[in-house]
Amino acid sequence: MFSIRFWVALSVILTISGGAYYWYQNREEPFVPYEDFGEWLSEEPRSEADIENYVENLQEAYTNDTYGGDTPQETLRLLHDALAEGDIELASKYFLVEKQEKIYTSLQTAQKNNVISLIVEAIEMGGEGSYFTETSYEFKTKDLKGEGAGFLFTFIKNPYSEVWKIEDL
Repeated sequence: MFSIRFWVALSVILTISGGAYYWYQNREEPFVPYEDFGEWLSEEPRSEADIENYVENLQEAYTNDTYGGDTPQETLRLLHDALAEGDIELASKYFLVEKQEKIYTSLQTAQKNNVISLIVEAIEMGGEGSYFTETSYEFKTKDLKGEGAGFLFTFIKNPYSEVWKIEDL
């Protein structure tokens, strides 16, 4: 009798554990933007509906985002090619979705000040990169002309579309 109760209890425990594990593995994770959108919140008073709408639109943008490579190195190459061709609008699309407008404006300023060519040259010189996790990567270019400073690129893998985005430059 003890052995039958033992086996019944064990099978119930395993069934419940298996169900919990399946649920945990297949649950939908809530969307969390990469950037703190405190600046957006402080621009003007925002209602709860405004915030929900903003987050939903941002999640949709991340889900539909195809700008970036399968690897951080490919995204860096795509950025290089866009900058080398002078296409700063395309170049800005390789950055995190919520940063693209601000990056575009910064790249316009950099283009006016002839800084884009320095970024292109630095990427061409190469550098060193390393993964922090499976979804984050950092690449530092070699020093330009011995001035002691290269460019540091931080990449994050978009979990929705699986492309690598530039978080920071």
